[in-house]
Amino acid sequence: MLKQETTCVTIAKLEKFEVGNSGWYYDGCAECTKSVAVKDGKLKCYANHISSEPVPRYKLEVLGVDGKFKSRFVFWDSDCFKLIGKSALQMKNELVEAGEDNLLEFPFGLDAMLKKELAIRVVFQPKFNRLSVISFKDDEDSRKKVKDTFKSHEVCINILLANVSISLICILILI
Repeated sequence: MLKQETTCVTIAKLEKFEVGNSGWYYDGCAECTKSVAVKDGKLKCYANHISSEPVPRYKLEVLGVDGKFKSRFVFWDSDCFKLIGKSALQMKNELVEAGEDNLLEFPFGLDAMLKKELAIRVVFQPKFNRLSVISFKDDEDSRKKVKDTFKSHEVCINILLANVSISLICILILI
């Protein structure tokens, strides 16, 4: 098991959402991407920005498969927007308009990101035991470049995370 933050790249096909208690979005700050909570009677983020209203932001755990290995990837707001084409606020408003009273219910529009094969750059965070997506490319040339690198590198690592694993090429050891 890796003990330090490690940046890696892999190819994965996005298979399904890993549904937890937190849903598909979080209430974020209007000035930054941190989450907000009521502190001292005001809505504040961890950077102490004060917001009048929370901004819904994507945080999706997605099961990705790269051949025989699989793992959970955490996709954040900007990358989800690129894959889905709608903001979390738009998606939340669509749920409300459809009469859904459980706003943690996963909207069908999120499915737009499933079944896509991506070249994904991730950071493994041992503190959270997760692979957090830094960036991705969804074009064939990028996927081919990563696949060719897998073939030419003798050393790949397999990270075991909560009973699932994924092959990764480590491109930067310490952050």
